Amino acid sequence: SYRKKNTMVVITTALFVSLLLAIGRADLILDGGDSGWQTNTWYSQVDGVMGGKSSGDLTFLESNSVMSFSGVISLDGGGFSSVIKSFSSAIDLSPYAGFVVELETTSAHDPNNVDAPLGLHLQFHDSNTRYIGYASAFAVPLSSDIGEAVSVYLPQTSFDRGSWIGQPCNDCQINFSSIVEMDIYVLFQEGPFEVKVKKVTAVDDHQSFPSPAVALSSTNEIKTLIDQTIQSGGGLYDKGYQELCIALYRSILNTILSANDSGATSSIVSDRMKNIICSGLQRAETQIGSKANMAWTLRYTLDALLEEMGFTVTSNEQAWRPDPTMNEYQCIGVTTAFNPLQTEISEAPDYEDNANAAVSSFANTDDVSTSTSETPTSSASFCSVPFVLIVTTVILAAYCDGFSTSYPTRKSHRCRLHNDSSQLLSSSQSNEQQQPQMNGPSPIITPPPPELNRVPLPAMLAGGLFLFATSVPSSQRSRADKLLRLAQEALRSDPVVTMELGPGIEAGNVYASSKGTVGDVDQLVLQFQINGGNAWAQGITYGVEDENSLRLVALEVANMDAVLNNQSFQVPLNT
Repeated sequence: SYRKKNTMVVITTALFVSLLLAIGRADLILDGGDSGWQTNTWYSQVDGVMGGKSSGDLTFLESNSVMSFSGVISLDGGGFSSVIKSFSSAIDLSPYAGFVVELETTSAHDPNNVDAPLGLHLQFHDSNTRYIGYASAFAVPLSSDIGEAVSVYLPQTSFDRGSWIGQPCNDCQINFSSIVEMDIYVLFQEGPFEVKVKKVTAVDDHQSFPSPAVALSSTNEIKTLIDQTIQSGGGLYDKGYQELCIALYRSILNTILSANDSGATSSIVSDRMKNIICSGLQRAETQIGSKANMAWTLRYTLDALLEEMGFTVTSNEQAWRPDPTMNEYQCIGVTTAFNPLQTEISEAPDYEDNANAAVSSFANTDDVSTSTSETPTSSASFCSVPFVLIVTTVILAAYCDGFSTSYPTRKSHRCRLHNDSSQLLSSSQSNEQQQPQMNGPSPIITPPPPELNRVPLPAMLAGGLFLFATSVPSSQRSRADKLLRLAQEALRSDPVVTMELGPGIEAGNVYASSKGTVGDVDQLVLQFQINGGNAWAQGITYGVEDENSLRLVALEVANMDAVLNNQSFQVPLNT
């Protein structure tokens, strides 16, 4: 009987565990919902920190049940506006499949004033490398009514755009087990915008939601809608935001797929057009490893719709087009990037507000490719301390040395104009971006810089005042002052640097210098302190002087985390 009793206990326990697994994990509201928004944890940030002129207003409406984010995006010196939430302690979101953003439409589709959908970034930061944000792009679906509730699902795997002060990092990966910040960004879509968010939820299962049924009355209206979307999405593509371009193109294709005919005697969106859309969405989904290919496939799909409606598209005739006679890709319009070829829509779940239960201390992790530290949680909180004792700094330098996130130097992101239909590639050509051929005068030949014995971080923090007095030989001080002024001007003119450190930064005292002479050219390299910013930072600059003038050749900047990881940001210069 004892053995039987134990067997029953085991069986009962197994059934209970199975039942719990079958029930699944409760979804987690990150903010909003019936409990209202945690208004004191949010703030707005615009491109004024980098000299831009965009605006952003954050308000909470209807008894704090709706977060309203509105403003104007200006491309004069900037191009973004955002709202940011900091969690009081890290949240483990790794068990969840993705995130649902529940919105309220703020405009109604007007056939006489057609606008493209608005693209947004939902972005998270983890505690390992807090200065890196990981974003997933989506578009607010078009709607025929103001105030319509719409939801967008973003799978966890879509948060693959890691960036540091606007520059993408290729080898970084988000640690969803230790999330400390959540942002919403509007980027490089010029003009006024308004976004109303009702709730952001981490969900246990993949979700799908129907695209709102928009009344489309004519092929001319559809053409204008496509043209406006290509203009907006193409501009984002050309600025390097391929994810937003894909989101806009995918959203408008699903809008057309779900459209209601308004007062038309025959269907405006024909079966052939639906075949084109479903075929294009299917092909794009198979190209998930190449965002450039996905964007161009969706662009070709939009061009195919224009051609199907009888409008001329000036493009390479060999470019890929969906086959309008292929009806094997039956699909319905959805608002999600996950599995576009769906034939049914899941019901909107009843989310349970249990965010407080999921808030935990910084979590340990072993599976993040950007870190080899066993306790990465301390790196974010300690490695950014503005000033520490030399012994502590040496320990921290060794402790943080395990991080190997790489930050590529900033390169020209000019590519073929994605909103110019005459620039389309043929299917036999590479879809990867190509640098344009530049015509102009022959480049100035610059000798390589003399070797600089860089001062390590502990010595900079502990002995800066002593280093400043002897770092530049007296014969080079006048040249060093001129070079620092040029470096300061370049730093203040770069939007990425000013977004990270603030607009009023100054080139400060010099930690170390190195001089040289090649023919008639005098060389000078300076490692210097950057003052006036919102975080500790250093710069290294290289200048050459001949009989004509002193010229700034190279400039790099790094905050403390980057210095600890032996990384830097190369400031682009017009040399």
